Amino acid sequence: MFSKTLSITVFIIVAFAAYLLFNALTFKSKQVNWAPVSKIEIADSAVMHLAQAIRIPTISYENATDFDSAQFFAFGEFIEATYPLVHKQLQKTVINAFSLLYKWQGSNDALAPAVLTAHMDVVPVPEEDLG
Repeated sequence: MFSKTLSITVFIIVAFAAYLLFNALTFKSKQVNWAPVSKIEIADSAVMHLAQAIRIPTISYENATDFDSAQFFAFGEFIEATYPLVHKQLQKTVINAFSLLYKWQGSNDALAPAVLTAHMDVVPVPEEDLG
């Protein structure tokens, strides 16, 4: 009885290994081939704005008592001051006091919407890793 169970188990393992090997060898990539994007010029002001933005310590700590809401408000004020046309032309919604959602209404409602996402918080680096 034991040898029959062992034989069946070995057969199942070999069949499964053969199935995996077959799939690996016959796998066809579904990656879409796109032409490379040409290098774009980035304005010095954009580099400066990014440098200013990352100096605002919007850190999300695991312990909620360490959360510094003033930095998140400062970041929102920075965005508003740095990109005034965004605030003039887009509809801004604030969610849970800190998350900013901007809606840019298109001219053709029949088209599918697009979503661009980003985050404005970072995870803290442990003290022992700062070096």
